Amino acid sequence: MNYMQIYSPDIQYAEMNVNAPAHVVETSGATVSMTAQDLLNLASQKLLSIAEPAIPAAASANPAAGSGTSGTFTFTFSDSAGFANLTVLDVLINSALDGRTACYVAFVPSGPTSGSVYLVDNSGDAGGPYSGMTLPGSQSVSNGQCTVKGTGSSVSSSGNAVTLTLAITFASGFAGNQVFYLSAQDATGNSGWQVQGTWNVPGLPAAGPAVSGMNPARTSTLSQTYTFTFTDTNGWQDISVANILINGAIDGRHACYLALVPATSSLLLVDDAGDAGGPYSGMVLPGSGSVSNGQCTISGTGSSVAGSGNTLTLMLAVTFSQSFGGEQIFYLSARNSSGQNTGWQAVGTAGVP
Repeated sequence: MNYMQIYSPDIQYAEMNVNAPAHVVETSGATVSMTAQDLLNLASQKLLSIAEPAIPAAASANPAAGSGTSGTFTFTFSDSAGFANLTVLDVLINSALDGRTACYVAFVPSGPTSGSVYLVDNSGDAGGPYSGMTLPGSQSVSNGQCTVKGTGSSVSSSGNAVTLTLAITFASGFAGNQVFYLSAQDATGNSGWQVQGTWNVPGLPAAGPAVSGMNPARTSTLSQTYTFTFTDTNGWQDISVANILINGAIDGRHACYLALVPATSSLLLVDDAGDAGGPYSGMVLPGSGSVSNGQCTISGTGSSVAGSGNTLTLMLAVTFSQSFGGEQIFYLSARNSSGQNTGWQAVGTAGVP
């Protein structure tokens, strides 16, 4: 809690100069301007308490990207008033922010190293039904998308932070690129859902085009060179269009929305309206030009495209606009000459400062 100290010289000054301006009184984390009359009104108080609400936050996921049918994931949450102030920690793993047919976990701490894990059922209602277990423990909870095992899972707390480690096995029917959404709640507020990573649950390889991934899969800078990889079982030349959509959700509006035409090495950046049919700005790779919209600039210098065998590799030098700050998701898709389409696949995230 912040406080404001009223010193006796200030009170004496106020008594003699009621209509004159008083000096600024500094507090912990704040600066407050006061008039002499204000000081007189507070003369009988040595301290004025100023309540500052606690702030919960969903801090990180580790690993922030990867692939596999199972893994041990560490999620970190914090609260400015201390870890004991956190009441509910949520982890939602799905291809979009939707609790239905998701791996949707809620953790309720009961102590620094203990608590209850609840896994919401396939209907996705956070109010239940759900299955639960306690940590530490050796039980497990399951729904149609995942199993969370007590063995290998744990919780630890220190200072402002709670670290929740979950041993998760994904169901084969949950194959695809999934996003880690985290949120934290305390007695007075909620962080809201925060994107903190992506995970690929492998399935049976399909004929035609596929999205392989990107590198790096998690960044927190305005400028970065990214490498995106696409494949096609009929050869990379069979890919007619490769798309990259960078936004907080699958929405072309006010996004960094790109299309690559491999046959001509043409890179197109859709304008802020988000219509894939245009208007857009374009350039040919390799080159030294650039294309921009309100969210990003792609520089030809440092960007390239190459094909080999079944693999198409696109490297882009990207600079995000400061107005595009926040957690963004990289969605990739590819279409081939036969009209087969991968659909949008979440493969990475960026915390744009």
